[in-house]
Amino acid sequence: MKKKPLILVIVAVVLLVLIGGSILLANFLKPTEAGLYDGDKKIENPDILSIDGEQVDFADFRYAFLGMTQQVVAAEPEFFEDEENFDGMMESVEDFMKMEILTAKLYKEYSIALTDEELASVDFSLQQERAKYASEGDYQKALNISGLTEEMLKDMIAEQILQPKLLDVLLGDEVRDANIRAKHILIKKEEDKSATESDSNSNSEPNVALDLLNAEHRKLAEELAVRAKDGEDFDALVEEYSQDGMPEEGYYFVEGEMVEEFYTATMDLDIDEVSGVVETDFGYHVILRLEPDDEHLAALPATTINQQVVINPDLSQMLNDIFEEMLEELEVSYGVDYDKVTIDSIK
Repeated sequence: MKKKPLILVIVAVVLLVLIGGSILLANFLKPTEAGLYDGDKKIENPDILSIDGEQVDFADFRYAFLGMTQQVVAAEPEFFEDEENFDGMMESVEDFMKMEILTAKLYKEYSIALTDEELASVDFSLQQERAKYASEGDYQKALNISGLTEEMLKDMIAEQILQPKLLDVLLGDEVRDANIRAKHILIKKEEDKSATESDSNSNSEPNVALDLLNAEHRKLAEELAVRAKDGEDFDALVEEYSQDGMPEEGYYFVEGEMVEEFYTATMDLDIDEVSGVVETDFGYHVILRLEPDDEHLAALPATTINQQVVINPDLSQMLNDIFEEMLEELEVSYGVDYDKVTIDSIK
């Protein structure tokens, strides 16, 4: 089985949860006593693996294991009968557990914690999760079936706030350096609202009136580009003509956030240079590239840093490289019960 890139483990709470979808594993598991079994005998306090001398909690291992297997088994029951598929999945579970322990160490090392306001938001999200069930008993039953405790669920919700903060510490400077800034005037294209999806996929007759209207829109954009290049106040032109609700400071973005035509055209400009007309699916743009403001970049929230790392392939690769190096330094030892783990032995 091909292993997931590490970036997916740290940035998105990958398989584990839940918010917005209730406790997913409850859809797959039968209500039986959770544990690792050797035949019909439940093994007490299973020793499966340790990472950097810290024994992995079985509840955490179980939840990761089931999260990676149950949906696959439901769709293809014999998939893990292939030893290579099973071994690949076990490597992925191991990587996940290594990442969990590593991030906990990094939170401590960099003093990353939740604020009082963030703690309150975690509690609120937990209450929302509980409210999806008809009774407290149903909620607890779903937790138990899924191999979760409420504390585990709370920690998973908290991770969605803590992980972006960690990314800011590890990669924030690189992300800020990758940001470019631009303002634009957008003259939108008119769309044929009468056309159906089947029309757009067929060789239907062109809409001459629509084409003429869009030609007029492009001509207006060309005139505005000339006026901007001749020194007219760009902000005034934006206010009078642009059909985009652009922030006052313009847009800050990395590669991957804007459509390719817009990004490429902006990168081709010098600071304070105005483009010609740039056509995208949204319409006709006149772009002014600006010098990023250091104070604005310094104030970029961790959630934006996180989003830009996920979107931008170069930043994603940087993060992968950082974690791969750290993870290689972790020592893994296998406990006496490791070889007893099978698709059927974890309940």
